Amino acid sequence: MWTKELNPYHIPSIFSEISLLKVHGCSNFASVVYHTAILQHLTPLLECNYFRPPDQDELRRMMTYHARRGLEILEHSRRLYTTRYQTPLMSFCIVHLGDTIIRHSPQNPPASEVAVFCLEMLSETSAGFAICGPLSALFRQTLTEYGIALPDDLDDRIGSPVEYSLDDILDTCTRLTYVQPTEQILRHLDSSLAIDWGREWQQQVVENASRRRRLSSSGHHMDIGSLLNG
Repeated sequence: MWTKELNPYHIPSIFSEISLLKVHGCSNFASVVYHTAILQHLTPLLECNYFRPPDQDELRRMMTYHARRGLEILEHSRRLYTTRYQTPLMSFCIVHLGDTIIRHSPQNPPASEVAVFCLEMLSETSAGFAICGPLSALFRQTLTEYGIALPDDLDDRIGSPVEYSLDDILDTCTRLTYVQPTEQILRHLDSSLAIDWGREWQQQVVENASRRRRLSSSGHHMDIGSLLNG
């Protein structure tokens, strides 16, 4: 059984020690990576077409929840610290979090605001890491594909778009896109995954969320595992 091999809601002990109530660079970094990792796990499930429409809606809801939470942490961190020296991994997290909102929940928060936020952060970091340039160009392609308009003065603030060669993009992503290669992952997904999905969802998410809420109300601090709450 896949559930015996992988519990998708098992949180490594290193993350369980991180309190969202603490505001410092390390916990912010780990939290953003955590939210992005959840998106990477759920995206293939949403695209595999094994699940009933209600289950797909629930997957989409959880994806947009984690994308919003990741962006909220980034916004809070940006007010406290400079983003100029953030790691290359964080730049990839930015585009994946923003991409999820644009594709699956463009109204909440407004996709245009998310797009500007992501492009501004990539621009600030580009002074330290050249990969931010190609990532911005690829992200702009997604915005064009989904018809997301950008403010007229954005180029004045962060510079005009730059065209990058295929070599530049390959050096950045090792592929021609930052988008997760779900077509390669889908070949390895077992179609039986959807059979017990409803039961497992009830046990792993609903019941565990209720237990975490009880612990929280009894005086325990909310930790990163509580982000799975609905």
